[in-house]
Amino acid sequence: MKKLFGFILLLVLVVSCNINQYQKLPDGTIRKPEIVNEYFSVPADSMIIKCQDLHGFGPLSIGKTTFSEASKLRDIFPYESNKNSFYSTYGLWGTGEYDIAKRLEKNQSIKRLESAISFKIGELKFNKITLAFYNDILVAIAFDPEYEDQILNYYIGKFGNGDGHRIIKDYFYKDYTKDKYYHNVEHTWYNNNVKFTYKEHVQSGPNIRSRFEEDFLMTDNTGNFEKFLDVLRSVINSAHEQETESIQKSFDLL
Repeated sequence: MKKLFGFILLLVLVVSCNINQYQKLPDGTIRKPEIVNEYFSVPADSMIIKCQDLHGFGPLSIGKTTFSEASKLRDIFPYESNKNSFYSTYGLWGTGEYDIAKRLEKNQSIKRLESAISFKIGELKFNKITLAFYNDILVAIAFDPEYEDQILNYYIGKFGNGDGHRIIKDYFYKDYTKDKYYHNVEHTWYNNNVKFTYKEHVQSGPNIRSRFEEDFLMTDNTGNFEKFLDVLRSVINSAHEQETESIQKSFDLL
């Protein structure tokens, strides 16, 4: 009798747990939610010690590699893509405005390289990589691996979670066309010279404009990357201001 009672109790618990996995909505739809809300941080001193080996990516070293050295990496920047170019319709730190791109390329302080084809470093395949240089020295690397989890898991395994968060709110309906996804994930690692950030943003669902963004960005942590951005913005803003003045003068002549 006791065994029978125990079995019935276990069965009730199992059924109850399975029911509680789902939430019944007012319209009768049943969904299974997956909710994660996790924040993590590391004291600065501990982070710097733990990430002391963080220096760059593959053969590229932040604060050391020169433009000339990087442009000679033929596996990454073959021939036509090994030149300083800011003309890019979708690349980071680039512009689709040809005239502004030429102004940026004439500037003596900043340079940019963007891979034209996919490439491999060891056994890892990458779809794209973009480099930023300030005073001829590498200050930033943005890359797009074919398998993001391989890279992310490697850095988490080596340096821990770093600073950041994982906010995940996924709702799985019986009717999959109603599924909703929301991911906001960020990991940051750094030492005195280099900072590395991974960002992921996924948003999808009925009546929601879908977004899927994943970014790996490694930058100089001594202030030179900010100087690169300052020059970039200054040249672009100056070009836009001159264009506006030119248009205004044309109207004044009417």
